[in-house]
Amino acid sequence: MEPQAARRNGKSVSMSEERGIAVFRAGNRTEGNFVAGLLSGEGIPVTTLPAGGSSNGEVELHVPAAHADAAQTIIRAYEKQMDQQAQSEEAWVCRRCGEENESSFDTCWNCQAEPGHA
Repeated sequence: MEPQAARRNGKSVSMSEERGIAVFRAGNRTEGNFVAGLLSGEGIPVTTLPAGGSSNGEVELHVPAAHADAAQTIIRAYEKQMDQQAQSEEAWVCRRCGEENESSFDTCWNCQAEPGHA
């Protein structure tokens, strides 16, 4: 049995065509909505759907096939920015005492040395 069909501009469209192509899977609705906003801001129609039977809050973003390449470009830029931010937030190791410190620490929690100072 074929999936149900919707009608768009007088033509029959399958449900998979209606949803579009999945271009991003977010771990939670907040991130999904943020990325959907990035896409919408660039004029890309986007639909947010629960991720494949997931009940843990994951969502998928779907866009029309004609916008998939542009959406992927925006998503790659977003992911690159998130990776760079995560790297800048990595813990640092004190050169004086060797203790690991969270990125938010301006001085070593153990010996109060500043990052990069021995």
